Amino acid sequence: MAERINSKARVLAAVVALAWCLLALPVRGQGDPLPDPCKVAGFTAEEQQQITAFVQSRVQPLGGQDQIARERARKELLTPLTRPCISVAFRQLYRAAMIGQLTELAATPDDNIAITALVILGELADDPARQVLQAYTADPRPAVRYAAIAGLSRTLRAVNSYAPALDAVRTTDIVAHLGARLAEEQDPQLVDLITRALITGSEISREGYGETVSLAIAQLAEGIGPRLRQAPPEARPLLLLSTLRTAEAMGNRLVGSGSSPADIARAGAAFAGEVLAHLAYLANAGQLPDERGVEVDIVNVAERVIVFAHQKLGGRGLTPPGLAQLLEAKNDREFFAQVRELVLRLGQEPTSLQAEAMQRINDALAGR
Repeated sequence: MAERINSKARVLAAVVALAWCLLALPVRGQGDPLPDPCKVAGFTAEEQQQITAFVQSRVQPLGGQDQIARERARKELLTPLTRPCISVAFRQLYRAAMIGQLTELAATPDDNIAITALVILGELADDPARQVLQAYTADPRPAVRYAAIAGLSRTLRAVNSYAPALDAVRTTDIVAHLGARLAEEQDPQLVDLITRALITGSEISREGYGETVSLAIAQLAEGIGPRLRQAPPEARPLLLLSTLRTAEAMGNRLVGSGSSPADIARAGAAFAGEVLAHLAYLANAGQLPDERGVEVDIVNVAERVIVFAHQKLGGRGLTPPGLAQLLEAKNDREFFAQVRELVLRLGQEPTSLQAEAMQRINDALAGR
């Protein structure tokens, strides 16, 4: 399954130059001294001046046309931000020394310069940087939107991995913003990127960020199913991949260590029920392709999500009906019947999905 995901991702990947920019490993900066990024507090006036000098000498080349100098400056600015021990105090001083210039650079008509600024803003991972990134997630230029969304994803990853410079309220704001973009974005490649960003938000394990996690799960549950059902043929392959990513993330969340809140379990069940119902309708209507690899994978994971959600909510005795095998064998009428029986039970205890979720499932079964 993982190999199939990776293969399709390679075929459908976009903005190769941007991906290289995002993934290139930073190198250690040379020249100007820089205080220890791991220092927690008590930066002296001299140390603050060192931070400013280090930043200013590297921000200036970011707006120039010398690509080599721009890339070297970008890498050196990112280096301190990749230290696992980086402190909130250092991150905020570092951001204050460059936020004005980065905001101006993000607004330039040169895509490469704007993208470079947005990449750095994503690694800064604090509230002023977040606000700039969110402003560019609806930019007319797809590559700039890509960089802004990827920056927010990197910010969410930093919240989970480093000392967070964003509190839970602002982190939840990011997830809410991404959820709104998921409903509005028309480019399927960017929809998939938003999906991956929301999955990153759903994986935050830091104490106190439970609302962020629950909202990320809810945004995925309410956003991906409708997008898949409404997708034009040319967008469908990548949306199927987004659906599989989401199903796997929800399954992992439900089987992970510790208890899952009831709202997460119900959101997972609603998502899986809607997706299964949609695929069942297509199978029954003879609209599925002969090659069903990704669809079979989705059905396999979605079925398990429903079983896990049922168990998390205190249910017993729900046996997986083997839907993936029916779909793979092209036993489409039986597949439809088994899916219908399974998903319509979601309105009953213990899942007890609300009327709105059950309506989406019923609509999906009817092809509406």
